[in-house]
Amino acid sequence: MRAPLWTAAGLIIATACGISGPSFNADTGEWTVHLGDGMQQVVAISVSRPLSGDTVVVTPRVVEQSGDSIRVTHRICGLALTGTLATGPLGGRCLGYSGTRWIRRGDTLSEADRAMVESPAGTYTLGVQLLLDPEPIVEVPVTVGPR
Repeated sequence: MRAPLWTAAGLIIATACGISGPSFNADTGEWTVHLGDGMQQVVAISVSRPLSGDTVVVTPRVVEQSGDSIRVTHRICGLALTGTLATGPLGGRCLGYSGTRWIRRGDTLSEADRAMVESPAGTYTLGVQLLLDPEPIVEVPVTVGPR
């Protein structure tokens, strides 16, 4: 097993630790961030240009692509959504917080969360945290359209 070489409180720290900035795939509408050592996190947002008041579904998934296994602690029952985009939670939450598991080459770990966009028209960042250990927060740009 390889030891995790990164911990991050945000993309600036993550970049310094070998985590790449997000790259956008126009074909899939997803953002990909390479977390280092064969791990990547892909973030999909259900609405590409939401309006204030829209409900969006944020779905990150972590994919292990190296030959090694790594133990991760991950969020369950909702994601940590941070950044400059103002969002509000929708509906109830389960009482769980985290789970721990090993992921191997080809394994995917995924979670989804719904949120209401509360920001007015403009360009913002949305920080998405699925993993707790290691703990990168992947920040992707979001443009809120005018009503």
